[in-house]
Amino acid sequence: MPLKERLASIIAILFVLSVLMAGTTFSEPEKVELVAWKWMGNPVLDPKLEEIINMWNQEHPDTPIKFTVFPELSEAEFIVKVEQATEAGQGPDLIHGSDVLLAVLASDGYLEPVPEDVMSVIKEYILENYIELLTWWGPDGVKRVYGGWISLDGPKVLFVNEYHLEEAGYPKDWCPADWNELLEAAIKLTKRNPDGSLNRSGLFVRVAGHVGGIFDKFEPIFRSAGGKLLWCENGEWKTDINSEPGLRTVQLYLDILYKHKIYEMGFPGDSDAFANELISMLLDRETEYIGYFYTVNPRFRGPEGPVGFHPCPIPPPEKGMPSRTSSHMHGWTINAKTSSEKKKVAWEFIKWLHTNPEVKKKYIEIGYWIPYKDVVNQPPFTNPVYQKGTEIAIETSGSRIYHPKIGLIHNAVGKWLHLIFTKQIDPKEGLDNAARDLLEIASEIPCKG
Repeated sequence: MPLKERLASIIAILFVLSVLMAGTTFSEPEKVELVAWKWMGNPVLDPKLEEIINMWNQEHPDTPIKFTVFPELSEAEFIVKVEQATEAGQGPDLIHGSDVLLAVLASDGYLEPVPEDVMSVIKEYILENYIELLTWWGPDGVKRVYGGWISLDGPKVLFVNEYHLEEAGYPKDWCPADWNELLEAAIKLTKRNPDGSLNRSGLFVRVAGHVGGIFDKFEPIFRSAGGKLLWCENGEWKTDINSEPGLRTVQLYLDILYKHKIYEMGFPGDSDAFANELISMLLDRETEYIGYFYTVNPRFRGPEGPVGFHPCPIPPPEKGMPSRTSSHMHGWTINAKTSSEKKKVAWEFIKWLHTNPEVKKKYIEIGYWIPYKDVVNQPPFTNPVYQKGTEIAIETSGSRIYHPKIGLIHNAVGKWLHLIFTKQIDPKEGLDNAARDLLEIASEIPCKG
């Protein structure tokens, strides 16, 4: 073909192609946006989680994450919200919560087991014995790893303000050996105004508010009193919540509230009050709050980490009895009922959390200990306060997830404890009702033993 004809043919082809392509638009790849829900507000951790999410969004503009915190919901309410929203096609893709509520979601079929490729990354970075804290029962009754990342972890302990101890004539490293020593110190540490109103409580115990939390804080004291709480025997679930250890623990609470008037409902309490030195001892709070106290109160912040307070083991009723407590975790998991496309992105996010050193720095900045190999030996976690918390965990702690429906059990029993502590029901009657409800919930899952 002559050159002129070949050129003419090429021009004609290009003209036809230009006409065909004139009406064609080339769109950018569609974004895959993930929805992340977090249970419970935390004024120190939440801003860091938002920073981490923003880091991800900047690095992954085509797969952004929308992060929402639900501080007003109880664990039971959050479980219902997640499950109902998921069934309506409006649920979260990523779920951040406590092991208590995550265990329920796993049992109900709303959590995705960790795939092998992600599991290999988790094992590379996490301390080996902490994998158990990511493991719960699935809907088939088989235990699997469902948790993808631990944001909070720690055993429940007794926190003591060292400045207040020294005011009362105690050594700054003092810890109570039994309940008598605990009460004696709490009485001395309590201060009242000239009009008799409470100025500073010597000891805070959880008796109101989120009912699941009431039971959660009650449990280690009950266990230290010799209670077992829930076990399987000859194919039936058993409880001793309404036996002598339960009654004894309830009486301790009532003595704190009414006999010795160490704490009064309505007075500031819990972690905020301890951080602001309105209470001298905080019973049954997790060691993760070391970072919170360190961040909030300048008197608790030294050049090399936390100062002015320390954790103690949960005291038993009598000297010689073992201290018992429980560890827990809060962290990220994946909704089993989200799309495969979103699951893929969500698991990439989990791997990114483990492998990105800038993520770990966010926790180090606020002193929140997390069980990862590249974190635990860095300051401030070499500080004696953190080391003491780790020692307590090793010597006295165990998992608090002893039943798939533990979140519902916490809520049911906590309701009755609140009625007992507010004197709306007799202690024995209240604990009998708690035992009944506990066993009713536990029996939804067959026990093997």
